[in-house]
Amino acid sequence: MIQTIVLFKLDEDHARSEARSEIAAKIREALGELPGVQGLAIGVPADAAAERSWDLSLVLHFEDLETARAFDDHPAHVAFADAYMKPRTQVVKAWLFELLSS
Repeated sequence: MIQTIVLFKLDEDHARSEARSEIAAKIREALGELPGVQGLAIGVPADAAAERSWDLSLVLHFEDLETARAFDDHPAHVAFADAYMKPRTQVVKAWLFELLSS
C-alpha cells in the first residue's frame, strides 16, 4: 500500500480556522471519490509548533505506486489543484511512502 502525505501552508487570507474547514471539505469532495483512492484523511495543526509551519495535512492511501501516480495525473485532480488549491496556497510539500505490513 502507498501512502501520500501532503502538507499545505495556506496564504494569509486562508490560514484561519473557518477557511481551513472550508478547504478541507472541498478537498474531500473533489478528491475522495477519484479512482484509486482507498482512504483520505485531512488534518489541521494540533499544536502551536505545527500551526507555525503548516495549515492542513492530507493523507491518501492507494493500492500501489502506479495507482498513486495515476491519481496525480487524473484530470479532476489536476484541475482541482490548479484552479482551487494553488490560488490559496503558499507552499505544498508531498511525499509517497510504501507502508510496511505489520
